[in-house]
Amino acid sequence: MLCQMIIRQTSDLDEIKRLDRMLFSADTPINYAQSHWWLAKDGNKSVAYAGLKVVDKNLAFLSRAGVTQNARGKGIHRRLIQVRTRWAWLHQLNTLITYTLVSNHPSSNNLIRTGFLLYDPEWAWVGRGVLYWIKTKV
Repeated sequence: MLCQMIIRQTSDLDEIKRLDRMLFSADTPINYAQSHWWLAKDGNKSVAYAGLKVVDKNLAFLSRAGVTQNARGKGIHRRLIQVRTRWAWLHQLNTLITYTLVSNHPSSNNLIRTGFLLYDPEWAWVGRGVLYWIKTKV
């Protein structure tokens, strides 16, 4: 069942950083100002976030996304992928790319369900231990 939480684009980088550090405390911090961000809220409480970084005039990268433990299993991550995809298409971006860890089956499944395909990039920009995903505007 999809949740009824509200997803909105945000410029609240402090809230994005807070969620990112909570959900990905072991990962290297990223440059939050270089991406567009969305928050999913349950009432006033932020329960998920996701980013999109424009790479060039036709290409965007779906950057970090996270869902709090209590909000998982409700379709929020898939909705965040759909929202960012619609935004990209509206802004004339024709290709979306991203990656997942090989062990991240839920994210991989959500990407598949939203039309992403596995691909082998010319340059493995994250390394070889990940799965690379691509979606092009039809």
